[in-house]
Amino acid sequence: MARTFRNDRWRAHLAVACALSSCACQSALDLERFDFGDVDAGAGTRQTGSGVAPAPPSNDGRATRPGAPDSVATPLPSPQDGDRSEATTDAGSQLLIGTPQTQLPTQPPTVAPPLTRPVLVSEVLLDSGYVGAQAGSERRGICGGGTVMVGVSFYYYGAGVGDRLGFLAPICGRFGEDPAAPLEWSRDDAADFWPLSDVLSGDPQPPFVNQSLGELVCPAGLVVAGALGNMDPLAPTYIIRDITLECAPVYDVAASSQVIVDRGGATLIASSALSFSGVEQYAIGCDNGDVAVGLFESSGTWLDGFAVSCTSLRRPRVAGDACGAGDACQSGVCDSSSSCAATL
Repeated sequence: MARTFRNDRWRAHLAVACALSSCACQSALDLERFDFGDVDAGAGTRQTGSGVAPAPPSNDGRATRPGAPDSVATPLPSPQDGDRSEATTDAGSQLLIGTPQTQLPTQPPTVAPPLTRPVLVSEVLLDSGYVGAQAGSERRGICGGGTVMVGVSFYYYGAGVGDRLGFLAPICGRFGEDPAAPLEWSRDDAADFWPLSDVLSGDPQPPFVNQSLGELVCPAGLVVAGALGNMDPLAPTYIIRDITLECAPVYDVAASSQVIVDRGGATLIASSALSFSGVEQYAIGCDNGDVAVGLFESSGTWLDGFAVSCTSLRRPRVAGDACGAGDACQSGVCDSSSSCAATL
């Protein structure tokens, strides 16, 4: 009797709760399908009078609410060796002291770049004296990108055809950057360029059919400092008959950033293909230790006249080199011991 009374009270309370919340209690929980016990209201046996088949029981016959996630039991620690407990694999458990950790990869050690000491070529050009006449198309060929003039290539008319030059172009060379190496260059045939403007005609035209090709190149370690040769007047212009290169050594000035071309030690380089004679001689070149970096010329059917374009060189010193002023150093600092400070 007491059990029936308690069950009636449970049903009454739940019916009131469902009515207040306007929920479909009968569809969510069919109380008629369960027989509630005194201890566990959810552990009763399933009744078979309903027309809706419930889901198969799980967890050894215990009813589980529809849609509820399966519970995972966490094992209780079992005492071992006195009061110590085994570590569980729960998400909230702490790592044991001494557990090996995965080491993150470390960055490779920074390797300092090798020291360099490039030769800097000034962009300020100064043309030498002009020989011949400015009577043809004017062009300027320049060794760019930090290169200097180490030779010339040319068109020429052979003996008996005209005995004269048709055109000149600079051959360029680039100095190395090793601070311990001597000042030597390597040839760079892609470094020359020909500006185009209202006055300058840009890239040279190809040689005429009756013109041949030749070149003169300075020996290793020498650069172009000037040129000389023969020419003939042919009013109103000139005929440049031949060219001989003045190739000079280049060296660093001690405890300085200066690089000097020494015309006093020049070697004359001539081409046997141009052993022509003329009634006048010419000689032009770069002064004050400058180097040739290009040509300014006038030409048409033949070469009417030309000048060499000159500029200065610098080679700032590296850390530890002797110095006399800050501008001699790559870092811009000459310290109290007259040595170049390191570059920051």
